[in-house]
Amino acid sequence: MIVHYPDIGGNMGKISQDKRLESYHRIFEQIYENPVISIYDISQNTRLARNTVAKYLKEMYAKDIMYGPYIRMKPAPNYKEYVYLMNFSDHSML
Repeated sequence: MIVHYPDIGGNMGKISQDKRLESYHRIFEQIYENPVISIYDISQNTRLARNTVAKYLKEMYAKDIMYGPYIRMKPAPNYKEYVYLMNFSDHSML
């Protein structure tokens, strides 16, 4: 996952921009540690409102501040991989 910080400017003041960049970084750290973390968990860990986290994530992806894999499957704790080996004397009977 690659992160860069362009000017997110607009009409925001310097303090507001600094706080937003700090929040962006806190959100990024959460995703970096756990790529399948939920927005709710990010909000709990960063102490930002859930709606704020969702808004900032949309902004970060829209402005290419953060980009990377979008589709992930969270592995289940009881997920098991199976391997089936078969030996046929006549493979045409399959």
